[in-house]
Amino acid sequence: MVISGVGLVTGLHGVSPRAALIFDCEEVYNNIKKSLEGAFGEYIGYPGFKATVGGKEQSILIATVPPFPSAVYEAVTELTIFGVRTILAVMRAYRIKSGIAEGSVLLTSASIPLDSVSSRLVPNGVPLIASTKLFNRVKENLVTANYGDFNYYIGYTISVDSPKLATLESEKVQEYTKIKPVVAIDTVASPLYALQFLYPSLEVMIVEVLQRSVREFSTAFEESLEKYEKDEAETHRILSMIALALLEMVRE
Repeated sequence: MVISGVGLVTGLHGVSPRAALIFDCEEVYNNIKKSLEGAFGEYIGYPGFKATVGGKEQSILIATVPPFPSAVYEAVTELTIFGVRTILAVMRAYRIKSGIAEGSVLLTSASIPLDSVSSRLVPNGVPLIASTKLFNRVKENLVTANYGDFNYYIGYTISVDSPKLATLESEKVQEYTKIKPVVAIDTVASPLYALQFLYPSLEVMIVEVLQRSVREFSTAFEESLEKYEKDEAETHRILSMIALALLEMVRE
């Protein structure tokens, strides 16, 4: 069944995909679009929202979504209306624990909500966790297919509205790292996992590439442009590699 109407935020219309891969990086989106069989056209929504549908019977959607809690809520709400029931997010996050190398991959099992959106979606104290079934599939496919090409961790994130604002609450954040297996800070995991409570048929799993330490957000500038560009290129490579592996998984 094709869904009629137009997504006011995503710009989607006339499609009914069952699975979606969402990214916070347009370069990764463009890389994956080249591998999406049967892709046609492109849907443009609000600034930062872009989507393409392809795969067998146009059942797979790939999209860019700005990495902010409210943007995630708006986009995923529309995706569910158009029929999406599986969401795989390939995003970036920021290291919070020492000893974790930049470029490591986090299989995000759960998230602690300190953002302003998640608390409006679920009551306080409700655990925000990945779909168990989807998490196990991702772990099996991703780790087996790419073992040795990246370091990976399984753990929690703390979701905030802004990494820079989180540095103003560093003591509160550090308290969580003492009692939970918190690996990183992000802006997407909690609202994404919270949306599973609004839509019980929705399954969500997030894989994140860990970039700079969150402490570096206390300064506004990268010291070396050359290092910044090199690190960004490596992050895009790993994100694209993960996204391609997950695209193959949902094609099955």
